[in-house]
Amino acid sequence: MKKILLALILFTSMQVFSQVDSSKLKNSLTMQTRDWLFLSPYLSRTPEFENVYDSMKVKMRLLVQPTLTSNVKVDSIKNSQLLALAVFVKNQPYRTISFPYTRINSAIKATGNYVSIRVDKIDADLTTEYNQYIQEQINFIRRDL
Repeated sequence: MKKILLALILFTSMQVFSQVDSSKLKNSLTMQTRDWLFLSPYLSRTPEFENVYDSMKVKMRLLVQPTLTSNVKVDSIKNSQLLALAVFVKNQPYRTISFPYTRINSAIKATGNYVSIRVDKIDADLTTEYNQYIQEQINFIRRDL
């Protein structure tokens, strides 16, 4: 009985101490060359993405005759970096013109549950913010009539 009790205590303590900080988990992100090119100015200027940018450059150089639709896979991207990329892409004013938003957002969401839940929350927050702004403008116009 003591051995079983000791085994249960050890198993429980291992479960408690084996918690992982999901923001430090690393993922791989596969996107088309044109999407990496769209993100490259931001990646090159941001110190947080230095390793991602360097890895992306190496992968792009390895491609023989790369086309804009060639897939490039970059490894070792943290969840926090993926979220920062998602926010960056969402805040681009020209995302409706060039349409990289949908492809990049889909690639980021495909990396894992934590990231997709957070990106969905960001989407919901932005939609709510937009709807509030539109309602304020409607009220403003009605007041002026």
